[in-house]
Amino acid sequence: MSAGAMRGGSNKEALLKDDQPSLGATATDHVLWTLEILKEYSKGKRSARQARLLHKRNDSVAFRAALCSLLLSSPFWCWPLGTAMSKAFPHASAFYIAGCSGMLLQILFTIYVDLGNTVALAFQGILGTGIAWINSLIIYAIVGPGTFGSVEGSPPQSAWLPLCHSGSGVLVPDGHFKNCFLNIHWEQVDAMGLFKVGVILIDLILVLILVLDLSFDNNTRAFSLSCTVWFLMAFLDPSAGSYEDGLLNFCSTNYMILVTFGSAVAVLCMFFPLQHQFDPCNDAACAQQAGKHSLRALQVATNLAREAFEAVGVVIASSPETFEELVRTKAIAAFDETNKILDELDAAISAAWWECVPPFDLGEGGRRRRWLSHLSLACRGALRDVARLHSCAEKLKRTPGSAANRHADSV
Repeated sequence: MSAGAMRGGSNKEALLKDDQPSLGATATDHVLWTLEILKEYSKGKRSARQARLLHKRNDSVAFRAALCSLLLSSPFWCWPLGTAMSKAFPHASAFYIAGCSGMLLQILFTIYVDLGNTVALAFQGILGTGIAWINSLIIYAIVGPGTFGSVEGSPPQSAWLPLCHSGSGVLVPDGHFKNCFLNIHWEQVDAMGLFKVGVILIDLILVLILVLDLSFDNNTRAFSLSCTVWFLMAFLDPSAGSYEDGLLNFCSTNYMILVTFGSAVAVLCMFFPLQHQFDPCNDAACAQQAGKHSLRALQVATNLAREAFEAVGVVIASSPETFEELVRTKAIAAFDETNKILDELDAAISAAWWECVPPFDLGEGGRRRRWLSHLSLACRGALRDVARLHSCAEKLKRTPGSAANRHADSV
């Protein structure tokens, strides 16, 4: 066996090509070479490397989110800027200041490990909120203004929805909750009130069924259901006129604008030129190192595809020596690590779909993503064949007088 392999060099390609034992090498040399190339995939070794890499990427994402939040909240901590905004744009600045906290929260909900996942979360948040927003407009068109427009008496009560308690914390007289069910005084509800309450309850049930039954992802469902319940509660709140001053002043419309703007800012944060601590890359080695820290899912998938291809090559190269118990154990560990790499590759390819649509890509990325998907399928097919080979080797090992036992004895 060559000295380079015995020294345990980290270059797997060199191990597979230059340091491979010659045809005249002994069986022991072949076994030692196989153990050497499998060493890179020992249990936990790659996980530590991936953890360090993921930590660097998460640092970059966290810095971008903090920078965006700091810039967008500048009217609060930079008083001259806030004062200038209030004087120049009184109505817009009032809306911005009132909704800034919700917008910052949406940015933190949306920005994630790479551009593809961030675009996906942005779309899902906008879609889920949009479903609830459209539903609130439908309710308004059928039922009319909310309970605030029909408030009368003291304490204020809606004429068509007399609530037992509005949740404001105000003490109520004894016996106020008598004949109260679902927080409504049903004996005071007239026919029109029953119609409106029925429409709202049926609408809520239908939204729940549709959102949970259709093939929405969990993030879209969370946004849709939480916003639907919130918008309906605001519609039925007699102490707040959330649906009284026109479409642009509805609370659902305001929140839809905040979610859309916050999601767009989160996507733009991923384009800040902060790659690799602003260090320019002038050679291929530097560019490859910077690519490992890339926040583009397509680049992450490309790096994982290269790693998966090398790992599959190592697993296949170790196949002739899998009759040895130690080699087979190491090969199975490498097999499991390779499957993990392919799982990560498939996740990155799925996230890269969001980067391969306009305006993020005009065709080249889509073609590369399809080739990466074909490569993943080919690697999994090769691993299935290797798994069958391991199974046969293990069964032959248990057979007395088999060729596998004679091979082991020769080693």
